[in-house]
Amino acid sequence: MVAVDIIGGSGRSEPNSNYYSQFSQVVWIDEVMDALQIQKAHICGVSYGAYLSYLYTLKRPDRVNKAVCLAGRIPSSQFEVMMKMMAAFLPEALFPSEKSCRRLLNKLTAPGSIVFQENEALMRHWYYLLKYFNNRSMMQHKIEIHPNHELKMLKKNTLFLIGEYDRLTNYKKAIHRLDENELNYTVIRDAGHAINHEQAAVINREIVGFLS
Repeated sequence: MVAVDIIGGSGRSEPNSNYYSQFSQVVWIDEVMDALQIQKAHICGVSYGAYLSYLYTLKRPDRVNKAVCLAGRIPSSQFEVMMKMMAAFLPEALFPSEKSCRRLLNKLTAPGSIVFQENEALMRHWYYLLKYFNNRSMMQHKIEIHPNHELKMLKKNTLFLIGEYDRLTNYKKAIHRLDENELNYTVIRDAGHAINHEQAAVINREIVGFLS
């Protein structure tokens, strides 16, 4: 398994001089796979990584065996993306303190979840993500809106795992989009947007079962 930092996001992957003029998410993943000498692979991502997973499956079906999208959904419009992000991350993201980070995590996780509170390393990780998030860099990672006829190709090889309490993915319009295109999805109980941390054993079992 290879876990890759998103260029422009919080992490060690830094944009080069061409990033702001010609960055392509799909070409970037092409180059990562080429550098690792991987012709075809399973792909899995969380949140925005879920979007990258199904985007790459749509654009490069010859390079993807199966895709798993954790805490992901397929939006119908840019307005939908923006409104859901604002509702989830504001106002906490405007004031990136440790206290606001804890409030944000309470919004994003299931009621009563203590997976972050009991793990100082995870709390610190999320705090740094919030504090050092570069909005200008991430603006290059645009969300593409796909019509239904394009989504049909995801039916056989893509799985969406959605937290029961995830306000970013488990809402009527998002679920309807999956249903109307007959896409595979499972709602994970007692999980929010941090689905892979909150229900790690369940998520691992679902991933292994789907990929095998």
